[in-house]
Amino acid sequence: MAIVFDAASKYGGDVTTSPCAWNHTVAVQDNRVLVVAVLCENPSGSDDYVITGVTYNSVSMLQIGSTLVYQNNTKEDYIGLFYLLAPDTGIHGISVSFTGTGNCYTSGMALSYYGVAQQGPEANSSASGVSTTAATNITTITDHAFIVDFVAIDSNTSACDPDDGQTTRQTDGSSQQTAEMGELDKTPAGLISISYTVT
Repeated sequence: MAIVFDAASKYGGDVTTSPCAWNHTVAVQDNRVLVVAVLCENPSGSDDYVITGVTYNSVSMLQIGSTLVYQNNTKEDYIGLFYLLAPDTGIHGISVSFTGTGNCYTSGMALSYYGVAQQGPEANSSASGVSTTAATNITTITDHAFIVDFVAIDSNTSACDPDDGQTTRQTDGSSQQTAEMGELDKTPAGLISISYTVT
């Protein structure tokens, strides 16, 4: 069975206390997975914001990876990607817990799919930097693997245009930054560079 996109949801706003939360609806289908991406940005430049956990319907999600983004030698952004196999169907809450003080802009996005092998990710990759292109390389193992990606730009006036045929499922550009989340059906398996042009 081919992998099928199910639903998207998001949260975007300034928070001062943990957790931040929003709802996501998962369809009644076989072999489900939920993927959540979270960006915590502290405009004041404090370096103490860290995502400590993500749950869906009170079930802990597993972390795929994380990236710290620095500006002027100060940690500005914390990005994390999480997943959960066989998430409960119906509408339930996603809750993101974090440590830190002061004002924090949080951008959270969730995508659910079905027809997915019930195993952990076969590969993951991340990158950060200052450029007009946001890119990273990843090597898939299985034909028609879905690469779920999340990109964030530290500007709410910029746009992220996918370069490699990614399907954008969710966007957020309401406050401090621009963020996008989507996927790419990669076949045949192998190395690919996933990139976005920042305009």
